[in-house]
Amino acid sequence: MATKETVARALALFDGYAEMAHAELSEALMRLQIEEPGVCTELMRLLAADEQTYTFPWPLRWFTASDDATAGRFDPQAAERRDTIWPDGTRLGPWRVEGIVGLGGMGVVYAAQRADGLYEREVALKTIRAELMSPAMQEAFAKERRHLAKLDHPSIVTLYDAGIADDGQPWLAMPRVYGEAIDRWCDAHRADLQVRVRMLAEACEAIAHAHAHGVLHQDIKPSNLLVTADGKVKLLDFGLSALLGPQGEAGFVRIGVSSAYAAPEVFEGAPPSVAIDVYALGVVLYRMLCDGWPRKPRSLAAMPPGADDMPQSPSRLARDASVGIARARGMRDTQALSRALRPDLDAIALRCVHRDPVERYASIADLCADLRAWLERRPVAASRGGWAYRAVRYVRRNAVPVAALALLAFGAVVGGGMALQQRQRAHLEADNTEILSQLFEKSLGAATLSSLGSTPLSSKALLEDVERQLRRAAGERRPQFLARGLSVLARSYLVRADYAKVQYLLAESGALDPDNPLQRARNDAVLAQLLNARANTRKSEAVARAGLRRLPKRGGPEVVRARLDLQLQLAIARYAAGDSKDAVAILDEAVKNAESLGVSGAIPLAELLAKRGSVNHGSEPIEAVKRDFERALSLIGKEDHVIRNRIGRQYVTVLQYSGYPEDAHRYASEALITSLDVFGPHHPETGRAWNTIGLTWYYRGDARRARIALRLSAAIIRSSVGRFHPDLGQSMLFESGLDFLAGDLTAALAKSREATAIYEHVFGPGHQETLRRFGDNANMLIMLGRYSAGEQRKAAYYREADALLSRIIRESERKRQTTTFFRDKHAAAQLYFGQIEAAQKNALAAVAEAERVYGAKSQLLGTARASLLQVRVAQGRCEDAQRLLDVLSSELMQEEERDFNDFLLLDYIYDTQIACGDKASARVSYAALRRLAERKGLHDILDTLPRPDTPPGRWRQR
Repeated sequence: MATKETVARALALFDGYAEMAHAELSEALMRLQIEEPGVCTELMRLLAADEQTYTFPWPLRWFTASDDATAGRFDPQAAERRDTIWPDGTRLGPWRVEGIVGLGGMGVVYAAQRADGLYEREVALKTIRAELMSPAMQEAFAKERRHLAKLDHPSIVTLYDAGIADDGQPWLAMPRVYGEAIDRWCDAHRADLQVRVRMLAEACEAIAHAHAHGVLHQDIKPSNLLVTADGKVKLLDFGLSALLGPQGEAGFVRIGVSSAYAAPEVFEGAPPSVAIDVYALGVVLYRMLCDGWPRKPRSLAAMPPGADDMPQSPSRLARDASVGIARARGMRDTQALSRALRPDLDAIALRCVHRDPVERYASIADLCADLRAWLERRPVAASRGGWAYRAVRYVRRNAVPVAALALLAFGAVVGGGMALQQRQRAHLEADNTEILSQLFEKSLGAATLSSLGSTPLSSKALLEDVERQLRRAAGERRPQFLARGLSVLARSYLVRADYAKVQYLLAESGALDPDNPLQRARNDAVLAQLLNARANTRKSEAVARAGLRRLPKRGGPEVVRARLDLQLQLAIARYAAGDSKDAVAILDEAVKNAESLGVSGAIPLAELLAKRGSVNHGSEPIEAVKRDFERALSLIGKEDHVIRNRIGRQYVTVLQYSGYPEDAHRYASEALITSLDVFGPHHPETGRAWNTIGLTWYYRGDARRARIALRLSAAIIRSSVGRFHPDLGQSMLFESGLDFLAGDLTAALAKSREATAIYEHVFGPGHQETLRRFGDNANMLIMLGRYSAGEQRKAAYYREADALLSRIIRESERKRQTTTFFRDKHAAAQLYFGQIEAAQKNALAAVAEAERVYGAKSQLLGTARASLLQVRVAQGRCEDAQRLLDVLSSELMQEEERDFNDFLLLDYIYDTQIACGDKASARVSYAALRRLAERKGLHDILDTLPRPDTPPGRWRQR
């Protein structure tokens, strides 16, 4: 039962949780459920109420939704049971819960997988509050499931399965759709009115299909109209909002009707109808056309709308909207948007949201027909226009033949003027490019006119001086010059991870030259690069595609360079989204475009080849990847040191992880020598070079040199850039590894957490690099668990690691990213808790993925095999364990001594001997462990090991 304290606590937390994004909110609620379950229950009620999602005809009854449906009695304990969050691993029929997706009007939405082994399928499990399910309702529920199964439309997401949990809470399983709400998608892609109307027409066709089969929706809203990555509309929750069976005297029960999209009659208890779906589509149309509401959405305590509550037209609302809303719809200003909505779209929208259901469209098919008519410039039935209206529509529909003669007469005069204007603009662009190249090369040591070129990491003072020079050179009469220069300068701040300054410069650049499509495309490329850096890849893709659409199909070198820049950012976004095949296709096209530039395209071509090599690493043979990098480096030569070093650093990483440590060290050494000679000892480029060679010394086992290099790198980066930069995070990450190799696990975890904080600050919590850092933290936690004294402390370390890795793997799989870094670690945590089958699955998957993605020589394959070894030991499969240990020993012993890794390998051998009852060999291994512990100062760790005479039956996984 809720107390005053839990309610007060929930109210105190409400504002912070209400502002969270869905993914962040889901994770926060899971943590709160573990720590404060009562507060979590009250907070979920507040959040659902805030979304104005009501179950009953009167909004205020939402707060009494826990009343017994028949007797009207409130049962606090039953309510608390119903609102409990199901933990990961909960089985519901053949499904296994694997985390929270978010909150819906019906309850909590979970991610789940098929768990009975018949086949693999990912679903979203939606709960329904138990108070809605009387015996009569359960019968209607089963009937409706059979009804919904008849729906067969590509845009409709239907039910797979449904049932009732042991605690009485109903659930429904449906395909999990990855997409964005239709209004947000349109805004993010700056979709024009034609695209928006076309998408809604597609949704109407799907809804009309369902209506034809007797299935109403009754909760149409943007979050139930998702647009997938390929631009397709998917409709969710069909038939879940209005189960059409009667429930005794209660009439019809609605689930999750959203008041902002609900027709007026819903508040008066009207039964489900086609008119209610028409009204909701009308409100969605308002949101997409002008970002407005036909009527002000009702608050929680509001009474139903009155008869005199007349809706305003979209064109009237558009006049009062912001300029940003107009431009997001492809319009110059609000007046242009208002004119575009009159009269036809006004008429369609107003008819949908008419107060009287009879005056609305009689069917969704009729609404769809009017939307299609507007798209095809045919007369719209809702406008009810006469002959003049139809004549205007005819002229617009046949604009080309009607205007042909006029254009022929007018073209001779206008054509000459347009050609002259284009020549003048081309000359201006060339002049601006030449002056800016000289200015930036003189100031920063390299040209920085695109991301496909040199963008050195420079001091803030130097960049501020460059900005002053730029503004003086532009004066008051050269806004186009200043716009281009500010866009270029933004890239240098982007390298410094000063994202606020980047956005400020881009905004000013856009305002200075708003009508130049080439400059707008350049700014889009910088913005897309910024969004990629912050892991907002979906929006980055939208911006890059919009920029590509703005560019003319043909043009000179400047247009080609802008296109290459946008294609690079688009490929990065697609790769980050998990579609490496599409990313490579985009890069292949960009490489051809760069080759068309000839000698002048050498730098962008090299950058594109290096990016293609990085993307192909793991999916294509390593020799093909090396060819791309070698060609890229040969194109650059030895003159452009910044670009050569950047590509070299990428190549070092590929070589290191693919089992070519000598080649990696050679390229890293070359970069360091060049940086010291060209940039001096304190330049950020030199700091990066120290970082890279520190990485190779780390993997070569030279801990002393690695630590010196990494500390030099950190000092240079920190003094020139500040506390938050990924280069600094990488230095701290490898320092953490050195602490690990020295056996100082507590210091290793502290540095790993600090590095993770930097990555999270720069890239965001969902970025692949940030997830890897969380995986590093989990690995340190597992090692601390393995070598901690006291079962309670061990369990705490393993529990934190297990929770962290479960979340990371789910997020990586959702983004279709590699999970090798995490699965082998997760296996160790699962073994501690006795989950041997799950551990084996993770270890085998890690080994297979490491072999496929990183190759037979990679260190990652060795760590994956070490996890599989622990699984075999836990299973008592001694012969398999020994064979695996032989392979692992030969691989690791080929490398130079790596301190704690030697101890760890001996410990694996020792574990295998104890578990398999080989006491004589165990005593020999224990003696070797003791000698190594004395030499390395690992006495505390030695004390946590089991004794050599431990019986196999009493041995347990550590």
